[in-house]
Amino acid sequence: MNIISTPAYSFQEYDFKVLNASNKDQFVIKEIDRFYKAIELDDIEEIKKIEYKQYLINNTKSKYGNSALVYAIQENSQKVSYYLSQSIDFNINNENNFGENPLMMAAFMGNTKLVKYLLENRKATVNKDGWSPIHYAAIRGDLEIMNSLINAGANIDALSPNESTPLMYAARYGHIRVVKLLLDKGADLSAVNKQDLTPIDFAKMYNQSEIARGLESRWFKLYKVPYEPLVDNLPQP
Repeated sequence: MNIISTPAYSFQEYDFKVLNASNKDQFVIKEIDRFYKAIELDDIEEIKKIEYKQYLINNTKSKYGNSALVYAIQENSQKVSYYLSQSIDFNINNENNFGENPLMMAAFMGNTKLVKYLLENRKATVNKDGWSPIHYAAIRGDLEIMNSLINAGANIDALSPNESTPLMYAARYGHIRVVKLLLDKGADLSAVNKQDLTPIDFAKMYNQSEIARGLESRWFKLYKVPYEPLVDNLPQP
């Protein structure tokens, strides 16, 4: 998970690439830079220029590995975000170099309107291997977005690369209403990730005491035994 994208490679490497490119390639590189700068500035008229269409269709990445719509959402460039999300020639599931797609970023940014549009009008992919939109929504803690994703078929027990679930992240960040929603929808309270940590462990590790008590109470009702962690000492966050 990256969430706020970091450079894919250093300025020095990028400058080396530019300086050693042909004149034609240098022009293309600089044009791509202008394209992404226009996204950052929410310059819708610049984005609409015909010379940029090829970069949209081909999901041409920025020098930092950004994908156009993901970057627009991240930068809160709303005019460009909605323009790109409605573009027929644009693959709505395009990812950046970090595996983030537009639905993931819209969920993380709390852009409820765009999440609903992507789901209802563009049929954006809800589930994917590794980090998925519901993980990002659980981190954000927006109840309406979580409901939209679940109603669209999101896997409530989706596994991140280290096999952490949305319930674990909702507990970690103290989103008590999202925790309740996930449990009511059948999320697995006994799930463990690759570190043998459960949602209860996540709540305790990050000092979410109210959530931890509630989850332990639910654990006892479900399994008829007090909760016992699988690891002797919880790791430091």
